[in-house]
Amino acid sequence: MRDILSYEDERFEIRTLKSGAGRGVFALVQFKPGQLVMEIHGQLIDEEGYSSLYCMDLGEGRVLEPGVPGALVNHSCDPNCQLVDLGNETLGLEALVNIEPGRELTYNYGWTADVKPQACYCGSPRCLGYIIAPKELPKLLKKIKKKKKKKAKKKK
Repeated sequence: MRDILSYEDERFEIRTLKSGAGRGVFALVQFKPGQLVMEIHGQLIDEEGYSSLYCMDLGEGRVLEPGVPGALVNHSCDPNCQLVDLGNETLGLEALVNIEPGRELTYNYGWTADVKPQACYCGSPRCLGYIIAPKELPKLLKKIKKKKKKKAKKKK
């Protein structure tokens, strides 16, 4: 298998993050708001309940298990990109703001409260503390609180 750090593209590159938190995709050129940064390709999976850290929901029980580099674009609570539907079960990453060369590409994964809570370490001043869609945060916090109460009752 080819080392993913040797992935080559004139528009972006894969780097090991300084924080030791894995890898990320970084711009090598400028991207302007609304510009398509990349198409995300991968394996289509039509299996109810399928889940992985990388899969992207296409709706109706179908997910895309993205290949490199799409699988390595990290979450941020204050992202510079967003996922867009390009049709024919293809997703794209579109710039939300001006992205200068050297910046890491990020998007909000938008997970629901039904997913196992995953702590977020994006470092943004707007960080929600969890990888979750902002509108789902109250539901997740309620779920966590309920779980803690249940655990506390068991200890008594």
